[in-house]
Amino acid sequence: MKNKYIRKNNDKNSINYCRVYKIFKIIFSFFQIKDIKNRLNAGEDFVKVAQQFSEDPSVKENNGDLGYFSAFRMVYPFENAAFSTNVGEVSKPFRTRFGYHLVKVVDKRFNEIAIIEPSN
Repeated sequence: MKNKYIRKNNDKNSINYCRVYKIFKIIFSFFQIKDIKNRLNAGEDFVKVAQQFSEDPSVKENNGDLGYFSAFRMVYPFENAAFSTNVGEVSKPFRTRFGYHLVKVVDKRFNEIAIIEPSN
């Protein structure tokens, strides 16, 4: 990294990582995923609902926790839902080429470092 410097990024508007839990349905209709969303809005536990309804086999092992991911790591509708949903909230139902989804955002992180070019 010749002639580049790394500094701590203090820009709080620069969210670069998002951690979410997901519910994924392949065959269910939009109305069925909306019913699941209503159950979550009524206070049911997201992890329990994910384990009960998600058709993603990995949910049985990871409870739907996708960990942190950055931009351009997921298909656009998934990424858009994750980054536009507030921490602690569940997204509106959305569809990707894989099926219908709900995500619960549990944390967002800001970019901790930025690479800057030196001014000459």
